[in-house]
Order: sequence, then structure tokens, then C-alpha cells
Amino acid sequence: MSRSRRRRGRIAVLTAILTAVPALWLAAPAAQAAPTPQTRGTYAAQAAPTPHTRGTYAARVGSTSPTNGDSSIAQTFTAPSGTSTLGSYYNVTCPDTLTYDWATATLKDNTTGTTTTVPAKTCVSSSGWIQKTASVTAGHSYTLTLISHDDNYTGDATYTRYDDVTLS
Repeated sequence: MSRSRRRRGRIAVLTAILTAVPALWLAAPAAQAAPTPQTRGTYAAQAAPTPHTRGTYAARVGSTSPTNGDSSIAQTFTAPSGTSTLGSYYNVTCPDTLTYDWATATLKDNTTGTTTTVPAKTCVSSSGWIQKTASVTAGHSYTLTLISHDDNYTGDATYTRYDDVTLS
């Protein structure tokens, strides 16, 4: 199969992962209904014993077997008053090159229409856990999308684990 061939992943509900990984997603303020995350491609709850992890699991986006295109999970939320920073950790396993496979995350400010990429596209064989932060404005609506891209090439599956998404 050609490295450049792409197809869209399937749409699925992330209920099982949210049950297994309650700390991964931002909690909705009491006055709002909990948001429903959107998913595309392959994802799983995966054990992630690390010094920064508050729970037992992280969300794995992508698969340990090759997949074709983007796998992603996303959630829309409103930044509560008193918050100015969104933080998260990621750990990418990318045995290919940045040309074909990568991990990235986008934070779209739905109020202003601007998008921040945190982290920029990255591909390393084993990154270890890396913390990233982005500025947020209290009262603004945001959509956080966590992405892992794989070109479906045999022998170099790319996946990314994300954990501890917080607002402070």
C-alpha cells in the first residue's frame, strides 16, 4: 500500500475511555452538562504508570498496529473564571519520519476563531513524557483535539499517549 494513501477513520463514542480515564478530560462546571468528546480513528485506555499521572490510565490515540491517517479525540469546554493555562502531557512512539507520521494537538479558541498547535508536529522513536502548556482566556469556549497520524506502513506503527489535561 502506498505511503501517501489516506482514508478517514471511523467515528465512535469515547464513553469507555472516559469511564476508565476520568481525569483525562476536563470536568464541566456544575451548571453545564458534561461535554461529549468526539473521536476518529483508533484509540484506547492504556496503563501509564508515570510520576506525573494522577490516575492509572492515559488515552492512547493511534494503534500499536499500523493505521491509515489521523486518529484523534477532541473535547469542547469553556475555561472557568480564574484559569489562564491549559496543561497536558504526551508520549509519542513514532518509529518513522515526520514526513509520514506524527503527533500533534490543537487548541481552538471558538470565541475568537484562533487555533494554537501544542505541540507542533513531532515524530521521535520514544519521546518519554513531555509536558506542554497553552494560554487560555477565562469564559472562552475551546476545542482541544489530540491527534496521532500514521501512514499505515507495515512495521512502523505510530501512536501517542496523552494524559493529565488540566486547567489552572
